[in-house]
Amino acid sequence: ALSSVILFIKDTPRTEENFHFAFHKDYRTVGEMIDIASSNGNFICGVRTNCDVSTFHTTNILYEFVIHHYQRNTERVAGTKAVHAGDFNLHAYNNLKDFHTRALNWTFPNQDVTNVCYGGTFGVAASRLITLSNQPRERKVFALLEDLLTRKSSLNMTIEEHFVERTWGGLLSYPLTGEQTEMIRKIHNGKGRMKSQGSIMGALKAPKKKITCPP
Repeated sequence: ALSSVILFIKDTPRTEENFHFAFHKDYRTVGEMIDIASSNGNFICGVRTNCDVSTFHTTNILYEFVIHHYQRNTERVAGTKAVHAGDFNLHAYNNLKDFHTRALNWTFPNQDVTNVCYGGTFGVAASRLITLSNQPRERKVFALLEDLLTRKSSLNMTIEEHFVERTWGGLLSYPLTGEQTEMIRKIHNGKGRMKSQGSIMGALKAPKKKITCPP
């Protein structure tokens, strides 16, 4: 049976000008997100990766993610200065793992591979949200995230928002089984892990000789 779907859509216009996700192809339409999430009851990202790049990341590499300043594309064009250092990272988090430990008291369910969605737009079956909300640990994480994301700040952007962006997929997706995890690893043959490509860390990438993406 089809499930009701909850959509999370970032307020940034979904235009080509704002599409700056490395190794990603394009935006999914709202209709596509609803169709996919309602049919399989799972999490679906609002952007598509290139055919040779997986949404799954090596968890321990992903956990190393940290940036020290940020400037929106529109701000860069307008000549606005980036937010730096202490103002951007008010709680001095060392990386994503430190944020999960100190702010959420939570870790990704799969310590091997984790689903990540960039862009702040995604869909998830309502039934999945209800299930997670009935679990004490996840219910507390939701409350902490809500407080964090609605907290008033004089800053336009903080590092916490980047951490949360990389958290949604692992939190809302159905956990992978051991068999599924092994299958993902076999597809990538234990290779192709991107240590760091800008803000993308640990994404699984098919070996160059294994696949050719259509134009």
